[in-house]
Amino acid sequence: GRGYVEAEQHPIDRTMPVDVVRVDSIYNPVRRANFTVAETRVGQRTDYDRLTLTVETNGTISPEDAVAYAAALAQEHFRFFVDFGKVPMVAAQPAGNGGAATSRLREVLARSIDDVGLSVRSVNSLKNSNIRTLSDLVQYREEDLLKVKNVGEKALGEIAELLRREGLNFGMKFEETDEELKVVDPGAAPQAQASEGDAE
Repeated sequence: GRGYVEAEQHPIDRTMPVDVVRVDSIYNPVRRANFTVAETRVGQRTDYDRLTLTVETNGTISPEDAVAYAAALAQEHFRFFVDFGKVPMVAAQPAGNGGAATSRLREVLARSIDDVGLSVRSVNSLKNSNIRTLSDLVQYREEDLLKVKNVGEKALGEIAELLRREGLNFGMKFEETDEELKVVDPGAAPQAQASEGDAE
């Protein structure tokens, strides 16, 4: 078994006597775990803390492996918090409004880069790399755009300002069906800043 299993979840063995009472089972190899945090000194500094973990297992797994597994599990769960602030605004629609959100996102991504307020120089540079719509543009990361011919820091700042205005990110990935356009990777929020006098 694995983890905690309620009595009702155990398979019924018809060969057992009728007076057998099934009970809950726990297969957790960790019998006891505790931690303490104490102040400690490092050199002349006394504002450090020392964490002490006490882990006792049943022998099927070592305490070190148990702690390592728990840490990996926590890391896997915390990764969902890492992208807070990077999720594009167009994807953050109220529940029950999925159709409207999909329609709005499709509409934004279908816009031609000729019609989004970029300078002529930036538009020509992007077109020369076959970037013709916002959908093409948002799939690039900032560092990748800098590799596009004639796209420098100034043009990147202009593009970043455009994406911020539209609620989009760099490096976005999508999964499209007939009914839904799903953001599978929200990418990274634009970091570059537009320079004064970007418009040409």
